[in-house]
Amino acid sequence: MQYKSIDINDSAQLYTYILDAEISYNIKKRRPAIIICPGGGYLLHATKEGEAVATSFLNQGYHCFVLKYSTYYKKRITDIDETPEINQHAQYPQQALELMTTMKIIHDHADQWMVDINNIFIVGFSAGGHLAATLGTHWNDKNLLNLLPFKIDTDFLKPKGLILGYPLLAGNAGEYIKQNAPEDDLIKHQVADINRCLFDTPDPSDTQMEVVDIVQHIDKNTPPTFLWITLTDKIVDPEASLEYIKQLHRSGVSGELHIFENGQHGLGRADEISAKTENDINTSVAQWLPLALKWLHAQIAK
Repeated sequence: MQYKSIDINDSAQLYTYILDAEISYNIKKRRPAIIICPGGGYLLHATKEGEAVATSFLNQGYHCFVLKYSTYYKKRITDIDETPEINQHAQYPQQALELMTTMKIIHDHADQWMVDINNIFIVGFSAGGHLAATLGTHWNDKNLLNLLPFKIDTDFLKPKGLILGYPLLAGNAGEYIKQNAPEDDLIKHQVADINRCLFDTPDPSDTQMEVVDIVQHIDKNTPPTFLWITLTDKIVDPEASLEYIKQLHRSGVSGELHIFENGQHGLGRADEISAKTENDINTSVAQWLPLALKWLHAQIAK
């Protein structure tokens, strides 16, 4: 396996987990690829949603790429009294441009890495789910394309499919956090910074929120999507996931939604591999992974 870090810019890196192309003696094959976008409110990267997830797909024959996109905080903070150092170059949609750049890097190295360019999927969690869904709904957006420092066939930017875990989808996600997150949850005290990253203001207008609301932009060109969430999520609204799937089907695009009865936000794999405490282990929710693998196989077969 080839593992290395590629600098996309001064604050974004792509980590590659590239499997050996030789599957048997003198027999090589191109493999499908998965780009993983960890969550973290666009403020930081959730550790459990990066390499731990990549290993789950590597052993099923997928090349994996973990995108550490630009985040609003330069360093992780752990206390509400800390004053974060702000990355002025992490204003959304900078992260979407970095994901588009990742797609170009993979296409440019497809022969070297033996990537099946017809089967590139994106997995995203929480804010990383919003980022993945942003590309899924804006891969052909001229406003974004004009911001890229390179020219590319727009078809190369469209993922074959999306896997979204407890994704941030609604434009007014900050209001849901303020109303539902526990008082001792750090993110409840970071809503203003999330808004500054997404909207360049702590108090966005309805018009601004509509721009980043994923459901508003779903159409027939959106990739098929596998989506999972829990009913007890206090950080992102489960009803937004329902609306996503409904709009996907209205647009004639296939989608699969799994709503688990119980489970906190940010479970990642939901097993002991990346669990910080026992609360991070949920055997029911952990079924999202084998379900997603079956869904992936079905997409590749089409």
